[in-house]
Amino acid sequence: MHGDSRPSAASIQGGLTWPAAASPGAERIGCFDLLRLIAALLVLGSHQLAVAGLPEIGIAGIGTFGALGVGIFFAISGYLNTLSIMRSKSATSFLINRLFRIYPALFVCVCACIVLGAFLTSRPIENYLFAAGDGPWRFFWKNAIAMRTEYVLADVFDANHLKGIVNASLWTLPIEIKLYICFAALAWLARFKMAVVCVAVVGLLVGAALSTTVRDMVSPLVSGEALRLTTLFAVGATVAVIEARFGFSRATIAVSLIALLLLCFSSLNWALTFAIPVAAIAAGKLKIPLLTPKMDISYGMYLYAFPVQQLSVLLLGSLWASSAFAVAVTTMAAVLSALFVEQPAMTLRRSFPQTARGASARPSLG
Repeated sequence: MHGDSRPSAASIQGGLTWPAAASPGAERIGCFDLLRLIAALLVLGSHQLAVAGLPEIGIAGIGTFGALGVGIFFAISGYLNTLSIMRSKSATSFLINRLFRIYPALFVCVCACIVLGAFLTSRPIENYLFAAGDGPWRFFWKNAIAMRTEYVLADVFDANHLKGIVNASLWTLPIEIKLYICFAALAWLARFKMAVVCVAVVGLLVGAALSTTVRDMVSPLVSGEALRLTTLFAVGATVAVIEARFGFSRATIAVSLIALLLLCFSSLNWALTFAIPVAAIAAGKLKIPLLTPKMDISYGMYLYAFPVQQLSVLLLGSLWASSAFAVAVTTMAAVLSALFVEQPAMTLRRSFPQTARGASARPSLG
């Protein structure tokens, strides 16, 4: 599905992405912001071990804590985006919201990585700026468009354990963007009858889990890690659709029964791929006002964590010192991104006419 080759280090497979909010208050009513922040910290912690050259902590049926964080993000994304598009009934508005939410902060981050590389590269600055195969222009255009991913800048972080990798987490963005496009197209084709979309997609995914023949049919479109993330997104969407018609309790029971079926007849991996969205959404619905962050900084955490972590290891070496540095600097960068890039971008978006029917949905992180 995503087409690009990722660095071979298994550690970066726990890359991060983020969900979209469903309505002006959906994520504020519950703990979705807090849950996103926890998921971001799970990925950051897992990656900190990887960049330090240490093995990441494994979880049976999931992979690593980083992979768990990714699963939480995709599950929430499917749930909240489905609530949003069911309200607005506009594929155009949905995709424009996503564009304003994703790309401004991504552009700034990619530029920041290039500037950081200019200070860290071992090449003369003119050779760095005009390098053909691994130079800043290639890095910018591939990552800024976010249809493919470029990890390397000319001779940057070459002394690190994950040699030359500047921002490994970005590999999830092409998957998420393609999911948004396919999701909007299917919703439009089904005339926003989301139950039809979810039954068809989840039925196909359950078939892929139970049958190698169906899996082989699906694999030209989506396979490997992209298949897992697509399933998490689709299950989250299905919970939203069932909840809208029958309530959250029945949605939980229905998806849990599918997870149990897969545990019996497929594998623990597939069962957890269906169970994680239910658990994540249930946690997101909890109301804990004192623990709710004042702003959602998870997208900024996603964008800036990996280059900051590579820098922390380069400068400090020690796991504990580099971890403290990475958390502090990444949090600061995420707050600045939210205040000066992401929120102004969404304010600009709200100044344009909405094409949605009914109340306009305010996009949040995702």
